Amino acid sequence: MPAKDIYHNEDETNLCPFLDRKYSVLGMVSLCKIKIPPKTEIAEQALLFQQLANLSSKDALHLACAVSIEADFFLTCDDSLRKQAQKLELEIAIMNPIDYIRNNKNYGNK
Repeated sequence: MPAKDIYHNEDETNLCPFLDRKYSVLGMVSLCKIKIPPKTEIAEQALLFQQLANLSSKDALHLACAVSIEADFFLTCDDSLRKQAQKLELEIAIMNPIDYIRNNKNYGNK
């Protein structure tokens, strides 16, 4: 998946209680090529991730959404989430955004 392909889970943004964050994310939504609607398969995958890696429901849902669209990367600033998600041994690369930028400067530009 080219780096320019950005995905968005619409439901979570609408549930965000922090208005400044909510409006910031909604402003970036125009960059998203695909919006991920709620799906039973994603919810089931998220529940499995919670059980196998002790992820929170929101973290598990984020990761399940990324896996459902076969994303190449899952970026997070949460080191605990990154370490827990590594236990799942998924094909998706789970990394910090800074590491992504350092290691993938030319990703999607080939």
